[in-house]
Amino acid sequence: MTRPCCPRVVLITVFALFALILAAQPSTAVAAPVAAGAQDFIQSIANETVSLLQDESLQTEQRTERLGRLFNRHFAVEEIAQFVLGRHWRTASESERETYVELFRDFIVFGYAQRFGDFAGERLRVRGASAVDDNTAIVNSEIVRPGQQSNVRVDWRVMETNGSFQIHDVVVEGVSMAQTQRSDFAATIRQRGSVAGLNQALQQKVAQLRQQLGLTG
Repeated sequence: MTRPCCPRVVLITVFALFALILAAQPSTAVAAPVAAGAQDFIQSIANETVSLLQDESLQTEQRTERLGRLFNRHFAVEEIAQFVLGRHWRTASESERETYVELFRDFIVFGYAQRFGDFAGERLRVRGASAVDDNTAIVNSEIVRPGQQSNVRVDWRVMETNGSFQIHDVVVEGVSMAQTQRSDFAATIRQRGSVAGLNQALQQKVAQLRQQLGLTG
């Protein structure tokens, strides 16, 4: 597989990992209800995942499964997957779409699970949040890296639907991860000629990640 495993594509996986494993610092106050709720939502993700990662009784397969459930619950997976596929979503068959969404989910989940050992001592500091409209907010945060002179600015696009929040995009130092993934997948489709070709590339990458994690199921 070529494009889906390039450094830019891996960036969304790396950020998803950062987002879910780092303990959030005390946050600043916000006024709009959707902004306050979104800010609390981002902080709760960090707390939930820290608890999961500190459970030494879990085997790799159990931890990966629970992380997958956490990802499915907190990220708008199908909406992000559809946006990333872009115009090709309209031309793909129903079977190709279903296969793609499942592979996209596995690609992200196994990718950040495989990278857990690469990080140590980072913290996610939530700085505040602002409402875009009645149902959407941008949560501002930064990754604090021990021993580094500068932090990494991260903004989260969070939407509320029927009282529940989900992440729809993350923007790292001004770069949208969903947009970056979209560009890279479009390049893979151009190279392989179809959505089926992209699915094949993703399937190969997922199999590689599963092997690296030692997953057999």
